[in-house]
Order: sequence, then C-alpha cells, then structure tokens
Amino acid sequence: MLVLAPITRDNLPDALGVRLTPAESHRVAPAALMLAKCHDRPGAQVWHPFLVAERGEPVGIVAVSIDRDDRLGGAQSAWVHNLLIQAEAQGRGLGRAAVAAILDWLSSEHPSVRRVGLNVRAGNDAAFALYSSFGFGDVGRTRDGRTIMLLEV
Repeated sequence: MLVLAPITRDNLPDALGVRLTPAESHRVAPAALMLAKCHDRPGAQVWHPFLVAERGEPVGIVAVSIDRDDRLGGAQSAWVHNLLIQAEAQGRGLGRAAVAAILDWLSSEHPSVRRVGLNVRAGNDAAFALYSSFGFGDVGRTRDGRTIMLLEV
C-alpha cells in the first residue's frame, strides 16, 4: 500500500536519499532542491512536502502547494511539484498510486481546491501520459518549454 507521509526531521534522510538514474535526472529537480523550495515557500502558497512510501519503504517524494488566499471561501488552486519515484521502484504503478493519493489528500484536507496544476518537462512522455489519464489537460507552456497541465476537481 502506498502512503504519503509529511516530510519531517525523522524521515528527512529517507527523502534526501530518493534518486533517479543519471539518465532521468534532467526530468525532475533533485530532492534537496524541492525541499529547499518548500522551506522558502515561494509565492502566496503553503507547501506540503511528502515522502512516498510503499510498505514502509521510501520510494519517492512529491510536494503540493496550495494557494494561501482562498478569497473569502472561493475556489483555491493546488500545484503538484517534483513527483519523483526512485528508478528501481518505477514500472510498478507507484506514480499512478501517488497521483491518486495526492488527489485524495487534496479532497479531504483542502476541499476548497478546485484546480490542480503541474508542469511536465519536454520529452517526459510517461509523465505526460500518466497525468493525461487522470484528466489533466495541456493548457500551454512555461517560459522554459515545460507543458502546463490542469485538472478541474
């Protein structure tokens, strides 16, 4: 069973140990950079870093940011950042399970979220297909060429 566990001091070494193969490392920012962003909290968002674990073993990391200002109860947006599944754990459906867990967490913990976004780097066809299968749609490009995908929830 896959679990999203908030990253704390206790599991920080596990989170920092999550790595891709060198050939894949250009697709997702390293764990340390993602965690630094969570600490810095750029923009008007609250960041939630998670360790992705399967049967108690760390297999990945992800961060979710939520708009701070819900504009008096209006719809909020969330962004998924740096979903990374370790190379040796890939191909077992853990990315799919992680996306489902993130959407479940948002639904239960942040029910005012109505839009979930993420960016996919050019050439990351597996990620694009995964997110498309959940209903994320291609809505444009970032300045550096990443695909912006949104899901209305």
